Amino acid sequence: MFKYASKITLGITGTTFAAGVGYGWYLYQHRGHASEAHVIGSNAVAQHLLLVAIAVAVVAISLFYHAKAPKKPYIVWRAPFTPEALHRVRLTILGGRQSAKGTVRAVVVTLLSLIMLYAFFRAGMQIFASADPNFVVNAWGGPSRLGASFYHWLDCAVLFYITAGITALYAVDLPARKKGKAARHKKRAK
Repeated sequence: MFKYASKITLGITGTTFAAGVGYGWYLYQHRGHASEAHVIGSNAVAQHLLLVAIAVAVVAISLFYHAKAPKKPYIVWRAPFTPEALHRVRLTILGGRQSAKGTVRAVVVTLLSLIMLYAFFRAGMQIFASADPNFVVNAWGGPSRLGASFYHWLDCAVLFYITAGITALYAVDLPARKKGKAARHKKRAK
């Protein structure tokens, strides 16, 4: 995966994850010592079991798709980390303010990018913060540390890939790619 990834993207996401780990450590160090009581129904296990089933189905379909269609240009799971994805986001945010539509597009892609980074921050935070029993007692997937961590990381992955998919649809296309598409359409027309 790292062979096809943007070093800038990996650096930004890695730094965001590390900041989340640091913040989780801070929360753990400043935890309260009084134990909170578990509130029945606060852990949303039923909703997360459905989310697990959906995630397993999506991964299975993706693996089957790539096994049957190996000549596709990229693997979906790596797509948000590629240099092309970074370039499209950069073009959208920095170059999209020439019109009202471009400005709206730039704002939306910026917000989606921040949501994607938040997923990494939250995943990192879970490493140490989840060691505090009060942090997970009424958390989704709680009251155990393992259940809360698993479901939080699953939520982060789902949140990341949904926002990455919307970003891919909304970000501007690369100029070279547009030319390639036009050439392919002309060949098909002939």
